[in-house]
Amino acid sequence: MGRKKLLTKEEVLRAINQWLIKTGTPPTIEELRKSLGVGSTRTILRYLKLLEENGDIERCAGAR
Repeated sequence: MGRKKLLTKEEVLRAINQWLIKTGTPPTIEELRKSLGVGSTRTILRYLKLLEENGDIERCAGAR
C-alpha cells in the first residue's frame, strides 16, 4: 500500500523558491520541513529526491 501524498511537487518547489527569495540561500531540510508544516524530515527527503530525479532541482553533497 502506498503512502498518502501530503504535498504536491509544486508546493515544495514554491516553498524552496520563496525561501531563496527571502533569504538568498536555499533552505535546509529542517527549515523546509518547518515552512511546509511537515512532521518528518524523511518526508522532505523523499520530496527532494523526487524533485532531483525529475530534474526540477539540483542538489550538491554537503550543501544546504
